[in-house]
Amino acid sequence: MLRLSNGIIAAVNVVMLLVACTALGYSLWLNQRSKSQCEKTLRTPLLVASAALVAVSAAGVIGACCSVSFFMWLYLVMVFALIVGLTAFTIFGVIVTHGRIGGAAADHRSWWLRRQVMNEENWETIRACLERVNLCGGVEGGKSEEYYHLHLSPLQVGCCTPPSSECPRANTSRPMQEVKEPDCAVWSKNTAQRCLRCEKCKAAVLERVRSKWRTLAAINACAVAMVSLVYFISCCAMRNIQKHSYTRK
Repeated sequence: MLRLSNGIIAAVNVVMLLVACTALGYSLWLNQRSKSQCEKTLRTPLLVASAALVAVSAAGVIGACCSVSFFMWLYLVMVFALIVGLTAFTIFGVIVTHGRIGGAAADHRSWWLRRQVMNEENWETIRACLERVNLCGGVEGGKSEEYYHLHLSPLQVGCCTPPSSECPRANTSRPMQEVKEPDCAVWSKNTAQRCLRCEKCKAAVLERVRSKWRTLAAINACAVAMVSLVYFISCCAMRNIQKHSYTRK
């Protein structure tokens, strides 16, 4: 039983260590490769998460392979903290993505997510990233109705199509003074800009973020179940290590 439980924990943590070292190396390479704000939003969490995973995996490998009680205790504490953190993040993710977040009648439970996207500093970063990836580069159209014949993603519909068929820049038959749609003032035929400064683009980004957070919450729930299983096996390994050390004495 000692060999079985220790072998399982050692194998799991060797795989985790390899993955973590790869992610850590990639995050360091990304840090040296680019200094733009877009990559910063990815590399900072990746660097922290991969470094933490390296520490946890290393403790698990040493504790399981060498039957060292100290490292197994350290490993158990870190894995338990990981379970608590993942569970809290999953619950938080479900709460902030519940309900409708678009429009004036947005659900109050989504205020945190809306504030993170809508505040001026974060939105400028998001908009700059959308420009950098050329979100609207392949979206070509003339009149407003022509855009709806294109196969666009929900994000492109929100950020790359005219805010209204009444916009004079999308349909030049009407002067700006007659249009009440505020997004018409920031609509541009420039493919790099389009409607990236529009309120409907913010709504589309919010919906995309909410969808991704919901997916992440589901993945986290599965991760909690898997990590809990690993924690249970680790507890068995720890108990067997202690029994083995007592019998040797």
